[in-house]
Amino acid sequence: MADTPLTHQQFAAYLAEITYMDSQVGDLHAMLAQTSHENDILVLFTSEQGVQFSGCKWTNWDNCLHTSLFARWLGRVDPGKRTNAILHL
Repeated sequence: MADTPLTHQQFAAYLAEITYMDSQVGDLHAMLAQTSHENDILVLFTSEQGVQFSGCKWTNWDNCLHTSLFARWLGRVDPGKRTNAILHL
C-alpha cells in the first residue's frame, strides 16, 4: 500500500469497521448466552474477498483469495481449528 496520509486514514477507518463488527459479534454471543442458546445454534460469519486496497480485492492475488470465515457451534466445531479448504458460499 502507498504510505500516504490518505492511505493511513482509510486504513484506520477499515480497522474501525472491523472493531465495530467484533463488538456486534460479541453482542450476539452474549445474547445467545443470556437466552441459553449458545450450545444449540451454529453461528457463521464471513466476509467478502479482501480489503478495499490495491491488490487486495478484485484480483487473483493472495490478498484477494483469503477471506475470513468463522464457525461457532459448541460441542460440534472445535475451537481454534483452521483449515486450508476452499469454500464457496
